[in-house]
Amino acid sequence: MKKLLSIAAATALIFSFANAGGKIVEEAYTPPVPVPTWTGPYIGLKIGYIKGDGDINLKSTNINTTFSPNSFTLKPDGVDGGLYAGYNWESPSGWLFGIEGDFDLMSADEKKSITQTDYPAGIAAGGIRNTNEYKLKQKWDASLRLRVGKVIDDKWMPYITGGITWARLEATYNGNKDSKTATGWTLGAGVEVKFTNNLFGRIQYRYSDYEKEDFSHGNGITSTVDYKSHSIVAGIHYKF
Repeated sequence: MKKLLSIAAATALIFSFANAGGKIVEEAYTPPVPVPTWTGPYIGLKIGYIKGDGDINLKSTNINTTFSPNSFTLKPDGVDGGLYAGYNWESPSGWLFGIEGDFDLMSADEKKSITQTDYPAGIAAGGIRNTNEYKLKQKWDASLRLRVGKVIDDKWMPYITGGITWARLEATYNGNKDSKTATGWTLGAGVEVKFTNNLFGRIQYRYSDYEKEDFSHGNGITSTVDYKSHSIVAGIHYKF
């Protein structure tokens, strides 16, 4: 009986082989398509360091008032921190495209002593000199940017980012302060790391360049500020 079963099995195998044209047909192996795990909305917290660079020109509508110096540079610096949020889309090939917005509060300022000389009518040559203080402060900044990166081993993602930015600047001279929101452009780069499918971290550098702003300090005294900043931050965010 066993011999008959063996002969039957062998006959069936030979018959199948013959129907296949004498060749063994193998199915082609199709590797699994990677699942994009970086796609989706996210929100996070960040903290870092910011250093500003403000070129300042101090002037007066009164031709009998002069300043020494009247042109100088202040570099406010300090700690900044805030929120960021955005949306990423990861392509099957691992390229990542996204949009992101952020908002930071900071404590960054620097001041300088200025000698103001007034030459009122009837005063002898030399005029009246007073030492006053000029202070430049950055109170917050915000940005709206695009991001492009490349996911590596589903673990790391170096990226570049750029877009529009805003900064709230406060200029004070002789106790008279004025605030303006400056608009500019920003460009930076960073790297993100994936801890879990929902938790990510990052380190990022950004350079920002703002339009010139004019500030009023009373008595016909004004200052023009041409401001730039550098920031480096660390952040952690949750992807939904």
